[in-house]
Amino acid sequence: MARGEKMMGPPCKRGHNGLRYAASGGCVECAAEQHAMKRDGTFIGPPKPPIDQLRQQQAAHKARLAKPRGRQPMPVPEGLTAQEFRNLRRRQQRAADPTYRARATEYNRRHETRNQDAVRERKNAWYRANPLTANSQRQRRRGAELQADGFHTARDLRFILAIQRGRCAYCNARKDLHVDHIIPLSRDGSNWPWNLQWLCGRHNTSKGSRTDAEYRAVIGLPVVTPASTAVYLLLFAAV
Repeated sequence: MARGEKMMGPPCKRGHNGLRYAASGGCVECAAEQHAMKRDGTFIGPPKPPIDQLRQQQAAHKARLAKPRGRQPMPVPEGLTAQEFRNLRRRQQRAADPTYRARATEYNRRHETRNQDAVRERKNAWYRANPLTANSQRQRRRGAELQADGFHTARDLRFILAIQRGRCAYCNARKDLHVDHIIPLSRDGSNWPWNLQWLCGRHNTSKGSRTDAEYRAVIGLPVVTPASTAVYLLLFAAV
């Protein structure tokens, strides 16, 4: 569109004919009158605000630009990890709103349905980065299904592994270690950490649903109290 090109339009609010600028839509006669008044020095525009008001507006505009956009995470209180703080917030929300759990479950279900590939990749990446935490969560779900008592955390698993010096409880192997229940969950064992030990894949598979004492008798090892159980008993005795 050429600069200064004109077109016909509706009359302006001052009653001039409908000749307007095509680019801006402004009235041609009003613009000519304003130019003439500016040449004569008789044009009076809108009043300018005081300088203090302009500075306040500029400062408020800069503050809006500097403010981060989008939803910002809440600061984590001192003494809590990010995950512990998220869990605390969830408990507070569930206590304040009885429908929170149902709404959150429905939202998560819809989100996972719409983003199956992304959710699967994110979960797999988290499992690879947090194998002990993932293991403790799986054991907790399995224990809940079997109505087993107790629970344990990734910190407990690391502590038990340190007690065993990073080795299998039966053959001292250091690779392919698995968490095993000394008394299996299927035989009324618990999910408490003193009922856990680390075994290599070969012994964990062979042990099956036997107790620790039964399996030791099968492979010809002396029946002794497992190291993790002994340490936790000492800790309880010292309390």
